[in-house]
Amino acid sequence: MEWLRRHAWQPLLGMTALIAILGLNPVAQGIHEDPTVPLAFTGRSADQLQSDNPDSFRLIDVQARFTGLDLS
Repeated sequence: MEWLRRHAWQPLLGMTALIAILGLNPVAQGIHEDPTVPLAFTGRSADQLQSDNPDSFRLIDVQARFTGLDLS
């Protein structure tokens, strides 16, 4: 039991690091990280949305990046 008390933090630290790494990908790539994000919001691809409505593209891109920050 003493071993568990001394070493229980290691798997928790590993899981935290993994979640942080997974959260950095959306921060770096934004809306282009997952092509289903703009399709879910607008029914268009990211490139179509960027050319048709740059303001909506930027709004969804920022939201995707902040979602990645929430994970980090």
